[in-house]
Amino acid sequence: MSISTIALCVNNDIEWSETKLNNTMKVLPNKLIKKAKTFRFWNDRQAFILGKLLVKRVLEENSKFNLCDIQYNSYGKPYIKGDISFSVSHSGEYVICLFSLTTNSIGVDIEKIDSKINLNDFEEVLTTKESLRIKDSKNPKDTFYETWTIKEAGMKADGRGMNIPLNEIDISCESLKIEEKKWYHYPLDIEENYKCSLVVDSPEFFVCFNKINDEDLMNYRFLAN
Repeated sequence: MSISTIALCVNNDIEWSETKLNNTMKVLPNKLIKKAKTFRFWNDRQAFILGKLLVKRVLEENSKFNLCDIQYNSYGKPYIKGDISFSVSHSGEYVICLFSLTTNSIGVDIEKIDSKINLNDFEEVLTTKESLRIKDSKNPKDTFYETWTIKEAGMKADGRGMNIPLNEIDISCESLKIEEKKWYHYPLDIEENYKCSLVVDSPEFFVCFNKINDEDLMNYRFLAN
């Protein structure tokens, strides 16, 4: 059976006014408002809020649940009981939310490509096979970020996050292995200079992807409350 999955991506490129920030946070549960206020930099704070608004939207449009129903496993992964899964990632000017009603095992990671990155700094988190593939590719930095986002998305799908050593995640052409479990990875095209990967537990996969701006998200927020 194919997995029907929703991916929503929103821009995070302009700092909100204090009024817009405060009004937007009003629809979040108190514990999330407190968390949002702990971020020092505006882009991190807004990315956190936008991520929660994306989750709020997909939950309320596609299930009976809302943000107050979110729980956390022993590794800190947010989840909702039943066959519902969501994953959030942000980098640069984008925040993305991946959501599924048919599996509780999905993960997403987005990364903005840093042209100044020194790939030698990441040798220890790669397998020998991955290192060779990156070095032999026409664009090593692109290949590195493809590999990195697959690993990050895989850790999120597994549910143990950074407790899984990155160099123990074995990536092949269409799949990856974490310990003995096989996962499947898919690229998602956001825009130039970004890499985004989805990881799921099924080889049959369909995703409905939409890019929206923060005003669209805000309009939904006001209509839904």
